[in-house]
Amino acid sequence: MIKMLTAYCTEIDDVDGAITDILSQIDTTKLLANSVGLLSCHYEFIDSGVVAALQERLPFDILGYTTMASAARGQYSVYSLAFTVLTSDDVSFSTAVSRPLSEFDYKNPIRDAYGEALSKLKMKPAFIISYLPFVSTLSGAVTLECFDKVAKGIPIWGTVACNYTGAPEKCQILYKGKGEQHALAMLLLSGHIKPNFFTASLPARSVRTYKALITESEGCILKKVNGIRLRDYFAASGFSEGAEIGTIPLMVDYGDGNAVALAIYRFNEDGSAIMGGKVPEGASVSIGLINREGIMETTQKTLEQILSGVSSQGLLMCPCEGRYQLMAGDDEIKLIIEKMGDKLPYALGYSGGELCPSLDREGIYHNRLHNYSLIICSF
Repeated sequence: MIKMLTAYCTEIDDVDGAITDILSQIDTTKLLANSVGLLSCHYEFIDSGVVAALQERLPFDILGYTTMASAARGQYSVYSLAFTVLTSDDVSFSTAVSRPLSEFDYKNPIRDAYGEALSKLKMKPAFIISYLPFVSTLSGAVTLECFDKVAKGIPIWGTVACNYTGAPEKCQILYKGKGEQHALAMLLLSGHIKPNFFTASLPARSVRTYKALITESEGCILKKVNGIRLRDYFAASGFSEGAEIGTIPLMVDYGDGNAVALAIYRFNEDGSAIMGGKVPEGASVSIGLINREGIMETTQKTLEQILSGVSSQGLLMCPCEGRYQLMAGDDEIKLIIEKMGDKLPYALGYSGGELCPSLDREGIYHNRLHNYSLIICSF
């Protein structure tokens, strides 16, 4: 069993004050045999030295990521830090960080970091929490696909780093007190633990019932559906050339019983589109619509499902930054805080790409990258 302790801080400039505040919220007398720290924060917490000072004060590894906004203990802000301590007597934790990833060299750094973390465990990991860097020339989907193969299908939950400004250099992975722009951080958990994973994306009524077959694609590039160019398919479906594609996700059905929401990043001159995740030939797609009403509905239903039916010690949450920027604003995070109350410990940080396993009809998890989604890991 894992116990989850949380802290929330908005003090950036006064390092000593920030550390005092954070540690006053963590009852160290409740720490068990094994502990690890997770955090999400505004990038200025790295620049000011708060992240480094927090690591210096605690005897266990801390990993995390920069984000657009964080929440914990009933509070949220853009300029904030949410800190989580996972502690257990019967779950072991092992961390590692990769060398910098690039489009030309990412497989070996991921393999080596995983091997390092795995070597410190006595048992096979039950699942993995991972924070991926934002690398403009290397998609999160490709990175996750590689990690999935290296870890041989062990469930991977986590996020791609982001920040409020959108500046790539301010998207950082955090590991042992330092910020890393292009590295991948991972936490392997082994022992007596069975996590539950939840994904909230679009309500069924916001997705067209007609499904088109992907007939030509390459990785994350969707070229043709039903034998015609994707741009032409959109035109035939009633969307004009200037349609706001940021609010028109595609629900991709991989054929295993789950549909994943993926963003259309942009249309290419040849009529194909760059998507936010893998779009293999033979999968089917449906056109969806994301709006405030759908965001609030799916978030509320998912939280009610968790709070009414799942035995949990705490929740980690990553809503897509697009849900905030496009439609919901503060409303979604306010709803989460209201629904959670003091029922369970929780920590939230917005996501630049959501990593959450999907359970197929046979009860097997498949590691997926999602867009426009709220993902939750329950311990």
